[in-house]
Amino acid sequence: MILKQIEQKYNSCTKCDYCMNDCKVFGYGNHNADIMVVGEGPGGVECETKVPFTGPAGKLLDKILAAIKLERDTLYFTNVVICRTNEKNRTPSWNEIQNCYNRLQEEIEIVKPNIILMVGNPSLKTFFGQHSKVTQCHGQWFVDFKPPYARYFSIMHPAWALHSSTEGELKAKKRTIWNDIKIFRNTLDTINFKLKRNKE
Repeated sequence: MILKQIEQKYNSCTKCDYCMNDCKVFGYGNHNADIMVVGEGPGGVECETKVPFTGPAGKLLDKILAAIKLERDTLYFTNVVICRTNEKNRTPSWNEIQNCYNRLQEEIEIVKPNIILMVGNPSLKTFFGQHSKVTQCHGQWFVDFKPPYARYFSIMHPAWALHSSTEGELKAKKRTIWNDIKIFRNTLDTINFKLKRNKE
């Protein structure tokens, strides 16, 4: 119910000039999740389903996470911006990310994840500054010592792989994401991390 209040609070937001304000997609998933998956923003499929990560990139991410035994019902999914950008697949601007930051922080404060999986460059920039680059930081852990004191892990966005121009490029990019997610899983195993199931 508290997360629904966030939806009600920000559903009429029109701060950004170049976003499709009629397409807002809020967080979805296990409200008690230990792991929060934070992506970029909704695409066309997400605008229809109103659920993050349900388009082609989301389906690929589901397969990758399922391969390391992380199922959707144990996770919480959201994005750095809730509106689809006005140009197809345009990356959210820094100003748009900042405009949506309070909403994201409120979600984090409610879910209280121990780990945030940052998917793509906008997600990394949101937490660690606009000059951060996922091409340099993917496959790495980060710790923010300010509240909510979560651990963060960065991976390339699956859309990056899907936008490949050749089959060889697609395989190489998928391999990069897979290698990073194995580091993520190995760390969880090392610390004997146990996932909570939804209590609802």
